[in-house]
Amino acid sequence: MGCAESIAHVGKRADAGVGHSVHLLFEYRTGYPFNVIDQRQFLIGPPSSLRFPDYANLTIGLEKKFRFRGYLFAARIAAINVLGRENPDTVVNNIDAVNTTPSFLTFSAGRGEHLNGTVSVFVKKIA
Repeated sequence: MGCAESIAHVGKRADAGVGHSVHLLFEYRTGYPFNVIDQRQFLIGPPSSLRFPDYANLTIGLEKKFRFRGYLFAARIAAINVLGRENPDTVVNNIDAVNTTPSFLTFSAGRGEHLNGTVSVFVKKIA
């Protein structure tokens, strides 16, 4: 296996009334390659012979624009990873880690679903 991967990004912003908008972003990619090593950190097998699981993420956001004291503001809240996928970013790649916890080829981490809120300030002053 090589290091090539497949990536797809699909995003859409739609107005939902005066000053409101909805944002959707879907991201998919095949898993990143990784190496297998032994306890001495020697490479076992061909480089990049194994891969992480495929990654998929759906983010849905709502935005409200408003004026305050002559400036335009935007408040946004986003639900990230609404699919609830683990999307691991760590793997035990040491082949000698068989009787340990976590053991060889155990994937972990990934953030899971969460909320993110931001307030953006547009520099442009509005008359």
